[in-house]
Amino acid sequence: MRLLRYASLAGAALAGSVRRPRAPWKLTLASTWLCNHRCTHCRIWERRPDDELSSEELELLFARNPSLRWLDLTGGEPTTRADLPDILRAASRLLPQLVLLHFPTNGSLPDRAVAAARAALEQPPPQVILTVSLEGTRQVHEQMRGTPGAWDAAIETFARLRELRGLSVVLGMTLTQANAGSARACFEEARRALGRLERSEMHFNVAQESSHFYGNEGMAPASPEAVAADLAFGATRSLHPTALLQRSYRELVPRYLATGQSPIRCGSLAGSVYVDPQGTAYPCITEDRPLGNLRDLDYSLEALWRTTRDARADVEAGRCT
Repeated sequence: MRLLRYASLAGAALAGSVRRPRAPWKLTLASTWLCNHRCTHCRIWERRPDDELSSEELELLFARNPSLRWLDLTGGEPTTRADLPDILRAASRLLPQLVLLHFPTNGSLPDRAVAAARAALEQPPPQVILTVSLEGTRQVHEQMRGTPGAWDAAIETFARLRELRGLSVVLGMTLTQANAGSARACFEEARRALGRLERSEMHFNVAQESSHFYGNEGMAPASPEAVAADLAFGATRSLHPTALLQRSYRELVPRYLATGQSPIRCGSLAGSVYVDPQGTAYPCITEDRPLGNLRDLDYSLEALWRTTRDARADVEAGRCT
């Protein structure tokens, strides 16, 4: 059954490369701006939550868009929302074609993270994946996160989530100038704390710059050589679909860092869209081009989609802002 779900996701992505669908099949949704960490590579924590989409509005969003196959529920810190379990239950219940349901957490609220994961798994589940952020060794992680005790909390959260049957959980390291090149040291310290840890349980991504999402314009880039070394450390031979995505990412990122240009055709507004906590849609988390607000469109992504052809043409031509 799970392989069939992944095949349907791959089919949607393949079809979208030939012909733009009537509506996006992937939604990246920022559930809140609220964050209880003070990260040096991200300034989301400086935002103050205001008039964010309620759980009732998010239920409407899911109900109006049943063709979504991939939901990435980000933040802010999603677990700061007390209603996160209800939101995840609604997503599983109202999105019958959902294949991947992912949300990241900084691991600061272990009980809430576990409760949210259990809620996501209650319905006949899609593939539920949680990423617990771990930016390095204890010293590096807490320096970057600006929160004493953050490392121990993240390790506890990961350990508890790993015990849940049916859940895929990984440690996620965002590579920046401050921590690039330290993947092995991070892995070894985490493995000592956890007792066991496989390389496949650590995923890596390169920090991105964004004015409307991260608020980190002017961030100094990580060293391409250090990033390449970290990505090589995380290499695995697994044939799992998420591992294959990681492998493709690992192979393409060094080319992007060297040229500043994406080595593949951008998928923004071809099959995916980003929506912020107030319902404003953007092509992605990095292009600062508001497309409209879902509250004005009865929460319909298809209605939004019909207005974005010019924006997609600009993405295809490399005219991203």
